[in-house]
Amino acid sequence: MQHEQPIVANLDKFKELILHISKLCEDHPFFGVTKLNKLLFVADFSAYAQLGVPITGVEYFKLKFGPAPRPMKPVIDEMRLREDLFIRPVTVFTRTEKKPIAAREANYNLFTGNEIELVDYFAEQFRDWTATQIVNWSHQYIGWRVVAEKEIIPYESIYWPDNQETEVTKRQLALAHVVAERYNLVFP
Repeated sequence: MQHEQPIVANLDKFKELILHISKLCEDHPFFGVTKLNKLLFVADFSAYAQLGVPITGVEYFKLKFGPAPRPMKPVIDEMRLREDLFIRPVTVFTRTEKKPIAAREANYNLFTGNEIELVDYFAEQFRDWTATQIVNWSHQYIGWRVVAEKEIIPYESIYWPDNQETEVTKRQLALAHVVAERYNLVFP
């Protein structure tokens, strides 16, 4: 699929998607900020591949525990100040997880039916996964594996072959270098 238009982040849509996922997953046993990050990531990148554009268009970057939306912290802080979202500490096994709680319904006028269907599908697929399981899964994504810590993961990486391989092949690495050069990324 060709992507002619530049990707533009829509922070209002990003905030509303956070509310939708938080409401949708409120009864999931292991839902917290870590899983929220990964659900946002898989929804945006899958939408880019399947629908031609990401849902929110925000940038995702490589962190130790997998891909995360770059604007996540300031957006969550703003949403908490506006009391649209609350963060409740919950104990999961031996650690404390930060569970996002939506204080209001999302504005669904910003989304297409296909976008919400895609998000809901992934939320259900990962319903019973722990944060550790979803982090380990996200580490298999080649876009995360080939960029340096805190570097942007290009949406185009969704098309790189063999995302579920354990080892990066020479061909994948060569393609990653081409894309990295295009985006001025630095390999670790």
